[in-house]
Amino acid sequence: MKEIDCQSLSLETYEEFLKTKLSPFYNIIGRKIYVEDSQVTLEDIKDVSDLEPHLFDYQKFIVKLALKKQRYAIFADCGLGKTAMFLSWARHLNKQLNHKKILIISPLAVISQTLEEEKKFYNDCMIEDIHNKPIQEWIDDEKSLIAITNYDKFHKKINHNGKIGAVILDESSILKNETGKIRTSIIESFRDVQFKLCCTATPAPNDREEYANHSTFLNYTRSNNEFYSQFFINKDNGWEIKPHALEYFYKHLAQWSIYLNNPQNYNFNNNVKDIPSPEFIELKTEWTKEQNQYVKNFFVSDIMTKKHFYLKLSKGFIEKDNKISYIESNKIKQIKEIINNHNDSQIIIWVTYNQEDKILLKELEKKYSVKSISGETDEEKRAEIIKDFRNGKFKILISKAKLLGFGINLPFVDVQIFSGINDSYEQFYQCIKRSYRYGQKKSLKIYIPVTEIEKKILNNILSKKETYETDSLNQEKKFISFLKDEINLFNGGKIMETEVKNESNETNLIIDNDYSMYLGDSIKRLSELKENSIDLSIFSPPFSSLFTYSKEISDMGNSRDSIDEFNLHFEYFLDRLFKVMKEGRMTCCHVQQLANFKNLSGFVGTKDFRGKVIELFQKAGFIFFGEFVIAKNPQAQAIRNKVRSLSFAQLDRNRLGSRPAYNDFVLIFRKGLDYIDVVNDSDAPSREEWINWACGVWTDIKETDTLNTGTSKTEEDIKHVCPLQLEVIRRCIRLYSNKNEVVLDPFNGIGSTGVVALQLKRKYIGIELKKEYFEESIRNFKKLGMISHNKIENIRSIKNIDIYNDSLLNFNKGVSK
Repeated sequence: MKEIDCQSLSLETYEEFLKTKLSPFYNIIGRKIYVEDSQVTLEDIKDVSDLEPHLFDYQKFIVKLALKKQRYAIFADCGLGKTAMFLSWARHLNKQLNHKKILIISPLAVISQTLEEEKKFYNDCMIEDIHNKPIQEWIDDEKSLIAITNYDKFHKKINHNGKIGAVILDESSILKNETGKIRTSIIESFRDVQFKLCCTATPAPNDREEYANHSTFLNYTRSNNEFYSQFFINKDNGWEIKPHALEYFYKHLAQWSIYLNNPQNYNFNNNVKDIPSPEFIELKTEWTKEQNQYVKNFFVSDIMTKKHFYLKLSKGFIEKDNKISYIESNKIKQIKEIINNHNDSQIIIWVTYNQEDKILLKELEKKYSVKSISGETDEEKRAEIIKDFRNGKFKILISKAKLLGFGINLPFVDVQIFSGINDSYEQFYQCIKRSYRYGQKKSLKIYIPVTEIEKKILNNILSKKETYETDSLNQEKKFISFLKDEINLFNGGKIMETEVKNESNETNLIIDNDYSMYLGDSIKRLSELKENSIDLSIFSPPFSSLFTYSKEISDMGNSRDSIDEFNLHFEYFLDRLFKVMKEGRMTCCHVQQLANFKNLSGFVGTKDFRGKVIELFQKAGFIFFGEFVIAKNPQAQAIRNKVRSLSFAQLDRNRLGSRPAYNDFVLIFRKGLDYIDVVNDSDAPSREEWINWACGVWTDIKETDTLNTGTSKTEEDIKHVCPLQLEVIRRCIRLYSNKNEVVLDPFNGIGSTGVVALQLKRKYIGIELKKEYFEESIRNFKKLGMISHNKIENIRSIKNIDIYNDSLLNFNKGVSK
């Protein structure tokens, strides 16, 4: 664990602070940063002999990596041997646990399959099947060290009293149900277990929830909300990754997991490359005469109701007034013909509806050996049916994708028939992978009889295929880029170099006699200004992850919801701001209170961000002088930000959930105890204006009184830019500065403060981190006639210029090294 002391708030420790934010594991407490050093090489593995010869090279690599990491997740595509890997992991770990137990948790239907795999690979069978007895009985048994049970045993937390040293979750995607009792029970039951392994198929690239649950179970984050707050922002009641955090998100995942679709991409051998490619046979299914009558006579405006009516009709039944009517269907005839053409094959028929299952079972069992697994089939019976099917006791199995499409290995099945399909490509893919996998000897035949309505669904599925595969490949490349050192060490050779993009802004500035604007980090740029040179500063700081304005790691808005991270970042800023402000002069800081969301904090309420900002300013040496409140329209806020507690619906339903709108505050701070300068020129507010202003609550500010922001947004923006109202800026400038004095906005944005300052005959310094906003502010200055001789073409790079000798500001004389 590395400790960084930031008490000095120096630029050197600031650079360390920024580098820390790129690390997957760090914690900030006050002004101290703690960074976990997780960079361990494979050479550090002790007491692990050469792994089993039956493992492929990529499987050996993953097992060794998982043993070293102690808590690990294997996200591997179907058929890549996750069972073989976790069996090896358990056996090698068993040698080191000093008689502590290893528990494997699996879907009930997969238990017999796992035990058969153990028999195939090992002469001695060490795993005890305990799904039919209480877990506590096994925990107390001194003899049995490795056992397997099913997830349904975990509807409540178990107490193992430290006797379990390792736990394996097979088909760990069950953790995806974030609010499920089983998910919560498993996390709580094994929170203190040292060794943990999760095994599941590769999640969809946009499936953030599955990663969050795995991170929480493996103790890399304390909760899903902590995981989300590191890399995501809450937007429209969902989680969207912060653009700057994309690389660090995958770096974090690669510390404790691997995402594997094709071993060849990792420079390993591909164990499935010789499997014959599947053959897709699409069959057109015509409506029968009776079905056609229903098609012509059925009218309904709701699209989904109409869609499901046609889908059920194509399967040979309709539902009306909770009654089922059966109708002749050509699809059943087609399925019978397919079966007759494959007398020597074992066949899976995939359905979508329970009635579809019943119709097929009734029709087929007259002639064929067939069984079905439906939602009505209990867990024990499902496991028995799958075992009998695997042993060849019957020929045809009927089931749904969500019941049989995950975790079951059926490589002996060489014919699949999709009687029913839905719009999920993932389910379609998982169904195929039940038998298109290692061990398949024939070319898998996949029959898809479709009516006209089903043809549209099939086309939709196939249209998702390319996107899914492209996204998965890109995700796999991210993991490779962060695992390549480990892979090279294991392989003793090089793999394809995959560079991680390093984002950085070119530092630019534009100078005129009355203003200068910098593109760059405000903390670093403030360090370049002369101390005691600013007469007035006005700004709206990034609001601690509420608004993320850019993808730069130096953007304060790109802070985790850990308030200490934002606090430390803001302290660095205030330290520089205090130095450049003149003695006795004012700083106007615009803030808003922040909401506590239930999915982040566990409760709905308000964070006193205003109070925290005041505290930080005072800690930096400023005096809190006063504040103005800017009244906001509660209904506009309710509609724009989807604030339920401000809505009429909440008021009518339960007033205990209603709260006032979040008004804006302009907090006034002064540097020093005494007024050295005098502000009393002709720009003072009139007495009538002062009566209005001095009441402290401004109700006459129009929220739309802002500069146009239309061209400053990019596709990577997470929250829209929120410029301060021009009249608010105007009042602050007139109150606290004279003409020709210097006004600073260290968060320049699109130039609102600069525009007003120049209109009121002040001089202006603006600093902006985001290139798009910087360029937009220049366009605003030019549009309003403040750039007289096309200065926009004279933006100069100062990357290699001595800024102190380049006469940045004609009015800020005396700048010295």
